Amino acid sequence: MVSSLQVLESPTSIYPITFIAANITPSFAPLCPRQYNCSHENSSSVSFDIGRIPSYVAIASSSLSCLGSILIVLAFLLFRDLRTGAQKIITLLAIADFISAFGYIIGSGNFLVHFGERDSRKCKVFEIVCEVQASVTSWSSLCSFGWTLVLAFYFYVVIVYDRKQLAVKCLPLHNIVAWGAPLLVIIPLVALGKLGYAPYAASNWCFVKHSQDEGLSNKDNVLSIIIILVAGKFWEILTYIGVIAIYAHIARYLSQRRRQQYVLAQAPRIEQAEKRLMFIPIVFLILRIWGTIQYFYSIGVSGRNRDGCIPHEVQIVFYFLGIMQAIGDPGQGWGNAILYIFMSPVMRERLFCKPCKRSIRRIGRALSMFAPSSDTEVQLSASAEAGQDVHMSRGDERPLAV
Repeated sequence: MVSSLQVLESPTSIYPITFIAANITPSFAPLCPRQYNCSHENSSSVSFDIGRIPSYVAIASSSLSCLGSILIVLAFLLFRDLRTGAQKIITLLAIADFISAFGYIIGSGNFLVHFGERDSRKCKVFEIVCEVQASVTSWSSLCSFGWTLVLAFYFYVVIVYDRKQLAVKCLPLHNIVAWGAPLLVIIPLVALGKLGYAPYAASNWCFVKHSQDEGLSNKDNVLSIIIILVAGKFWEILTYIGVIAIYAHIARYLSQRRRQQYVLAQAPRIEQAEKRLMFIPIVFLILRIWGTIQYFYSIGVSGRNRDGCIPHEVQIVFYFLGIMQAIGDPGQGWGNAILYIFMSPVMRERLFCKPCKRSIRRIGRALSMFAPSSDTEVQLSASAEAGQDVHMSRGDERPLAV
């Protein structure tokens, strides 16, 4: 049998936190989040603990994403003339992002409520909520990746091939693939009990379950890497590649078209569309890349852990990545709201400018009721002038010369 020290010194452990998992004392409930302690903490070695701050950051970012997703859905429901094929896809993407963001709020709140808990009954509640949150957010994240690719494909067909009707006809098929295909990935993982509390997750929400009371073998670590890839990371990286490739091809096509003589008059509009389209993959990458960096960084530094301790510089990097992942992973909702609502003149006018103008007019009419004297004076003076004009016109009447 492999000793615990040999297991801890295995260089193939998936995340630094998995070293600590092998040294958990039995006094703690095995299914609750806790603070991990380094057995020989000093200036160079510290415990793997990023604290509660990433959870608070995740709740804030997720709340903004919920609001941004609601704005996108509201715009689709209110303005029928703006229900284009692209707007339908953006709305369905917003629904997936809302589910993910709301799930991250639940997951982060569940972590904060049960952090350091020792009551086995409360830990059981934590485990149940954790498994449900991991299942739902894993599915909705895969759906979000799918709709992000669908949106890129839609723009590609409409802009490059000028086949808008074809792109719209494909939407029912896209619905089946984007909502249904992730179920083929998540349902087996749920049935095998692979989703739940992830003590190595940098942002404290639940993802792929890692048992805290069993040793870590090389086989377990390889299996954990494969499960994490299947549950999300592989599809996330595939989305990076697909989105970059499709939008780069669209940008190249628009650039070539802008230089052509027969569309020279449309060059400013094409350039503006090109810039707006380039924001889509840039925002997506900026928001989602941190979790992927954290994943590969964890594998790379796993051999630097001993007895539940990690170097101080590794802990700093993990803390930074945890904060950035807490902002970015739930942040696609508010990122898309900036792109498709606040950066769209039509949406800004419909959702904000016109309602504000109407509100200002209503406030002005309401305030005018509290100042009757000035209005009455104006009305009386106007009436007096009108009466005087009538009187003078009547007095000045002369018979017309025939």
